Amino acid sequence: MKKDQSGKKYSISEFAKTCGTTKDTLYHYEKQGILIPSTDETNHYRYYSLNDFHLFQYIAHLRRMGFSVSEIRDCIRERNVKTYLEILALSQKKCLDEISEAQRRYDIVTKTREATFRYSHIPLETPRIEYAGEEYFFLSPFRGDLNTIDGINQIRLHLSAAEIMPDVTSNLMVFKVKKERLNSGRSHNLDIMIQTSNPSEINEDSLHVKPAGFYLHIYYCMDLTSSTEEERDEAFQKMKGYIDEHNYSIMTDLYCYNHISRFLTDDPKEFLSEFVIGLA
Repeated sequence: MKKDQSGKKYSISEFAKTCGTTKDTLYHYEKQGILIPSTDETNHYRYYSLNDFHLFQYIAHLRRMGFSVSEIRDCIRERNVKTYLEILALSQKKCLDEISEAQRRYDIVTKTREATFRYSHIPLETPRIEYAGEEYFFLSPFRGDLNTIDGINQIRLHLSAAEIMPDVTSNLMVFKVKKERLNSGRSHNLDIMIQTSNPSEINEDSLHVKPAGFYLHIYYCMDLTSSTEEERDEAFQKMKGYIDEHNYSIMTDLYCYNHISRFLTDDPKEFLSEFVIGLA
């Protein structure tokens, strides 16, 4: 460390050590124009001063509050109490936004974990009649073949779009087959839906409401995106045979929930699909 009558002067190595940082960080700050060393006119050496030390502490303080380098550059242009209070208010808002986003991610992870565990411990191919309350879905038309790469890519795009939705529940994928198609056994030309408990955030044209009522549920060890049309038709016909045998009437569309999809596992034994039909 060099000293003169005007105050302390630090070489970059000394300054980095004093500040508890690295030379690379100081070079980066200099390049970004937020902490620029001075030049000694007598020997042309670059040095940092005590004022630079205070500025570094301010920059480090802003970094701890989560500000980016570009935001810090704006902050240090005008340094006074009023500006600092505005900075703190902005930091508070950013923290609240991050807490809200972290809570949303935590809720999704929790629901997904609970659903995956629950669905992995249920009896397969056993018809069950259950009452379900009203449910809400974001609906997006799918016009492709599930058995092709193009169809899989379309599904990926649907799921990517769903990630930005508020309050998405744990169901990764839900297909809806129109009632008039139930007898055809065809499983493409479907609608893809993402379940949500916050319907007010969804455009009315994209909102699908599954009414409350009694539904027939059957779980199959099947991945909807890789199973053949014949396999899906066989599963549905088993449900339809049960409905005919017990003299039920089909009131709603067929819902196909893919709880554990190919995006989570490559083991075909882990795929689990739930076929659901509303009854009267």
